[in-house]
Amino acid sequence: MREALKDTPIRKQPDYEGIGEMLRDFRESIGVTLPQAARDLHIKQSYLIALEEGKLEVIPGGAYAKGYMKKYAAYLG
Repeated sequence: MREALKDTPIRKQPDYEGIGEMLRDFRESIGVTLPQAARDLHIKQSYLIALEEGKLEVIPGGAYAKGYMKKYAAYLG
């Protein structure tokens, strides 16, 4: 059994840090501040910072983190 697990490929996590960097760069390029985005989206500023840094584990509940990321991306355009 251990041999079978040893040969099992490890699923790679998506590059949330890279996505977060793109979101931050785009937010800054259109002149939106973090407090403004947090206010408009009704998402805590600390969660937006976590999204931009790719630290989704900071946000309680994995589904919330992915939902926040989608909402944030849609907000930025």
